[in-house]
Amino acid sequence: MSKNNFKYNNFDNLLPKHQKKIMLCLAENKPMTMSEANRKLNGENTSTTRAFHELERKRMITETEKQEYRGRKFSKYWLSESGVAFALMWGANPSKTERIALTLSRGKIYFDLHSISPKIANIIDWALIFNDGLNLEKLIQRCLLESVLMEKSERAKLLKIIKESGKFEDIIKSTIEEIKKVTAEIEKTLE
Repeated sequence: MSKNNFKYNNFDNLLPKHQKKIMLCLAENKPMTMSEANRKLNGENTSTTRAFHELERKRMITETEKQEYRGRKFSKYWLSESGVAFALMWGANPSKTERIALTLSRGKIYFDLHSISPKIANIIDWALIFNDGLNLEKLIQRCLLESVLMEKSERAKLLKIIKESGKFEDIIKSTIEEIKKVTAEIEKTLE
């Protein structure tokens, strides 16, 4: 068995099959209630409800809105940033998923960062998945730290995206301070 097959086989086992189906269903469709997703998947109500709650607990999906029906309010759900990463790694249609995310005013920076290069996209997706759903600030910080290993053109694209967002000056400053601290510690051990 090759290394790549081993990696993806382990990845496939990160979520149960029904949760994975829900994630892919959401990635290819607009936000849905649990009942809507259950009908689309021809599932069983109890297991779908349980799977939705588990995905929400794992921060793979989030509530986007409430829909009223016959005097009751029902939550609609869609993917979180981590959920988007999972869905894309499992083969969801990237353009469809991106279009839905952007109509929900979510994920612009994620998709901008994702477009830098396949290597950066992989770093971002694995960081989101294996760090229990990094928040956006931590994701930017992770990308800044990884920028040391990037090609000059990739680093330039990353910095342009961060600068254009206008949100992350504090993160850049704190990351630089952390790098200085670590560098100082390394220099002390070399003396």
